[in-house]
Amino acid sequence: MDLKITGLQEVQRRLSNLSREIIEGAFPTALTRSSEVIADEVRTRTPEGPEGLLKSSVQTQTEIDATKQRGNAAIGFTSQAGENGIPQDHVAEWVECGHHLVGHKPGEADLGQVAMHPFMRPAFAVSADKAIDAFGEAITEYLDRKE
Repeated sequence: MDLKITGLQEVQRRLSNLSREIIEGAFPTALTRSSEVIADEVRTRTPEGPEGLLKSSVQTQTEIDATKQRGNAAIGFTSQAGENGIPQDHVAEWVECGHHLVGHKPGEADLGQVAMHPFMRPAFAVSADKAIDAFGEAITEYLDRKE
């Protein structure tokens, strides 16, 4: 799944002038807030299956590298398995991309194709600008507190 967000080079250029103190002080909050904006939209768009675990398994993980003046955010699903033993991150991918059903042995009958139901990609597309705004607001709040 690819998602193209434009304008990040400009943001990176501007951020390259920030001191390590600002990166260490502001980035964790900024990245967490921006990733939660996207995660909230993913939760809103996530279809709920019979076990009801998929929405609740949305998670975010952030990591800051002050020496390289960057951070990473991952938004996805836990590998927690439902009652059927299938990890929720697999279920999310199958729902997003569609999948083929095959029955169990002995016959392993072809049960057909389950159509894709994109929800993650649209969630990223819709929330990208709001996430960038949330990141910028958190940086501004940090700088305002430093004055």
